[in-house]
Amino acid sequence: MTEPAKGEEGVLTLHLRMQRVFISAYNNTASAQYITLANNITSELDRVYQELFPHTYLRCYVLNFWPDPMSVDVQLIFLNETVVPNITFTIESLISAINGSKIFLDIILSSISATVDREILTNLSISTTTRTSAPNATITTTANIITSATTMTTIDAAPIQTQTIMKLTEKPFSEATTSLPSILTVLFMVIFHFIT
Repeated sequence: MTEPAKGEEGVLTLHLRMQRVFISAYNNTASAQYITLANNITSELDRVYQELFPHTYLRCYVLNFWPDPMSVDVQLIFLNETVVPNITFTIESLISAINGSKIFLDIILSSISATVDREILTNLSISTTTRTSAPNATITTTANIITSATTMTTIDAAPIQTQTIMKLTEKPFSEATTSLPSILTVLFMVIFHFIT
């Protein structure tokens, strides 16, 4: 079996439902049935994505299986975040490979979805003026604002639906505080970046 993503590797996670009966052995990552199915899924997906992205695709890793209906989460692992491909293209390529009999997995086509997690580190300079013994003293403090965006795309008979969820988290920095307008400005800049 392969290993999950690590360090600076980029990840796109596929969520797939399968036309297969779930058995309790799929709950045990050490069972022969789990290993056999995980190896089958990884070898089939590796073949497709190695061909599509020969210089950036590294491997895939089965995260877990679950019942009702039988489903699987699989990490597609790339060199780094900057080379993770477009979700829509990744899903459409898988559907095309299944329809063209290039891949032999019993995946329910309408169930295929994917998510990609990206962290963007932005340095934001905030100037605050305080009264000290020196006249006109300005203290500049740099704050690290981390924005995490999760994008989920599902492809089915309907038009492509894309949902972006934004979370803004401020990391602590010295004794300065960030005003709400500053945070909102950064948030709007990040949203604008993802829209364009």
